[in-house]
Amino acid sequence: MHIVELPQQAIGAIASLVADYLRTGQGLDWFRARLKRICEEHDLQCFGYTDRDRFARNSRYLAASFSAQVIRATKLADLRLAGYPLWVFHACADPAHAHLDGLYLPPSHGFWRVFIPPLGVDCGCHLSGARSERSAERLGGDPEKWLRPGWDDIDPASGAPLGVEPGWGTEQGPSFLDILAIIRNDLVPET
Repeated sequence: MHIVELPQQAIGAIASLVADYLRTGQGLDWFRARLKRICEEHDLQCFGYTDRDRFARNSRYLAASFSAQVIRATKLADLRLAGYPLWVFHACADPAHAHLDGLYLPPSHGFWRVFIPPLGVDCGCHLSGARSERSAERLGGDPEKWLRPGWDDIDPASGAPLGVEPGWGTEQGPSFLDILAIIRNDLVPET
């Protein structure tokens, strides 16, 4: 991913803020007020804290990224702990993900190294576990659904798999530094 050129002290303060946000369940306004103080203290212009719209977009992206990471990690842990032999992909309204709706594969398939939902900050795709093909079909799985040729192709513009937000095309998703780099390099998607 991209190099993050932020002071270590600022990175530590942001990491601590994110941890508090996730632990306490405080709202976005609480998060933004504290992030703005950190940005002012360390003069982090890359967050756009002097531009209301840019700061709103960047702070929402930061908070939503980590919330999505918690959802992803929790769901993966649940599926693995339960030992489901099949995972069913349920697509959200994003047209880039529609072709995956109802796809079911064993958890050992290489597809799941890239396409563990959410596939980006605003992605509403999710997984369910199934004990059999019949169970997968009852959950919305489509026995006629197959992976398209080139399902693992990389988008040359973003460097990410097609249909996946940059940084999200790995099982663990973007790291803390990846997310900061996306903000630092002004690559936060418009919503």
